[in-house]
Amino acid sequence: MKYLYFFPQVYRIFRPRRAIALILLIPIILLNIRSNEFIINASAQSPCGDTYIVLPDDTIEEIAELCGTTVDAILEFNPEITDPDNLYPGQIIRIPEVESVFESIIAIAPACGLPGSSLLVVGSGFPVNSNVQLSIGQKGFNPTIIGGTTSDEFGRIDTSVILPSTAQPGTFWVVTGEVQISSAKFIGVSNKFSVIPLAPDPNASTTYIAQEGDTLLSIAIKFNRDLESLLIANPQYSEINQINSGQLIYIPPQESGTSVTTIKPICGPVETEILVNGTGFPPVTTINLSMGQYLVSYEPVGTTSSNRSRTFQTKMNIPSTAQIGEYWVVVAGTSRIPNLRSISNIFIITQPKDPKQPSLYIVKPGDTLNAIAAEYTQTVASLLSVNPQISNPNQLDIGEKIIIPGQRETILITPTSGPILTIIQVGGLGFPPFSAVTLGLSRDTVIFSFEGTLTTDVNGFFRTDYLIPLSAQPGETWTVVAIESDTTGAEIIARSNEFTVTSQQPLLQPILTIWPQDGPPGSALSVVGSNFPSYSEILYAFGLEEESPFISSTTWTEINGTFAIDLFIPMSAEIGESWVVTAESIDNPQINAISPVFSVVEP
Repeated sequence: MKYLYFFPQVYRIFRPRRAIALILLIPIILLNIRSNEFIINASAQSPCGDTYIVLPDDTIEEIAELCGTTVDAILEFNPEITDPDNLYPGQIIRIPEVESVFESIIAIAPACGLPGSSLLVVGSGFPVNSNVQLSIGQKGFNPTIIGGTTSDEFGRIDTSVILPSTAQPGTFWVVTGEVQISSAKFIGVSNKFSVIPLAPDPNASTTYIAQEGDTLLSIAIKFNRDLESLLIANPQYSEINQINSGQLIYIPPQESGTSVTTIKPICGPVETEILVNGTGFPPVTTINLSMGQYLVSYEPVGTTSSNRSRTFQTKMNIPSTAQIGEYWVVVAGTSRIPNLRSISNIFIITQPKDPKQPSLYIVKPGDTLNAIAAEYTQTVASLLSVNPQISNPNQLDIGEKIIIPGQRETILITPTSGPILTIIQVGGLGFPPFSAVTLGLSRDTVIFSFEGTLTTDVNGFFRTDYLIPLSAQPGETWTVVAIESDTTGAEIIARSNEFTVTSQQPLLQPILTIWPQDGPPGSALSVVGSNFPSYSEILYAFGLEEESPFISSTTWTEINGTFAIDLFIPMSAEIGESWVVTAESIDNPQINAISPVFSVVEP
């Protein structure tokens, strides 16, 4: 089937069920070739060329699919076809020009925000100095054209668009850029923008429904309000403890002139780095920082210090324990008089970034292209391919917008050669975050075994180890594959680099060494084994030479085929006795060794 795309007409002619029909149709085909100059052209407008000759049992739907077009396009190109369900063998159908589509790349920032947010839009891979039509729409729906911009001499665009104020929280939106030049279409679709709801302002007035166990004091602490201001706002309560569950409590706005803490950005997935700014704190004072789910609980995350201008700035990351949809805040406070405490604006936890989607990075002081590539699991070459404006990779401009291309599902293994039972390290990246990935071992492109399912982390990464099986033969190539299964079967979505099976190296003679080699009863004895199979179970015994062992037990070798154990000469040993250690592989007892003799001497 792999040749179908390049030679569809030939493939369909020589299908077995049509061999007889072909013989009958040869005269008709030859006549049509002569009269219409029919030519199969691999670089023609469609996989079928300019025309297609109808064969028995053909349907117009099959022809459209085969030739990479639509039924409507064929009928428009062939007005003489009045009954598309009544085609006849040998009929020549003109195939309309197939549009060539080239994939451009667009990245937007930020990746989440409120309706009406302004979005930076940077694209690459468009024709140079061309008008790029921009559209915006909810993911999965037809977008709305919102204008255009002109690509530069590198085929890049750099502009901004406004998310419609009608966008609903919980929806995802994308920006599309498109250029049409003759039959060539250049189109790029951005990473998705997650629309968040308008979060409450922890410092604004609000109402609260009392819960079991609440007091005005506990409510004042929860909302970071002064108890006196809470009593004034709720004069119906004269005593601190006079609160019943279900009662409505008015929370006044935070008093002006108090300390203020803000965080940016206001949304993102777990592990997002946030910038925390504080103002109005005592000068040159230690600031205690906590973080947690708003109105639920806060955990200490460290300290910082205010400067002489009574401000501070620091960075921290949203923890991986946060859940999508939760509201998180940073709490900043002092531990000495005057005691100040400030709750930041809210950060909303959104879905993890899809590693397959592009993203936008703004160059900061000290950045290098190497460091940016490493941070996003890219190569310098992959970054340069979508950022042609970078003339010198060693010199980036602060504030420059760099497109980070999406990752493909990739599996890497190491080492890439070795004998049977070699342990290979397997790493995967570019998979969806927190997703189940089924892995298998493949021998010479045929799936040999399913090795189980792993779950990727927040960055779409996984790591594990596998063993090249005993059945592997020298010269074979093995790979690790990621498999996607459904009701129709299994499909390989990613394949690792190859592992080549080599001949088993002849095993070195196992060796047992002991130290010391003499001593009194009760002596400690260090035993080291080497040249045994890696990661194999070893049975060792310790006793008088040529007699039944005094003790026996098992241990395991390391990857280099070594092991180490400590033994003691029993106090009952007599002067002049000879003790030895023996060891053998449990899987292969022929692999064994005996240590030098330990001689028991007087103290």
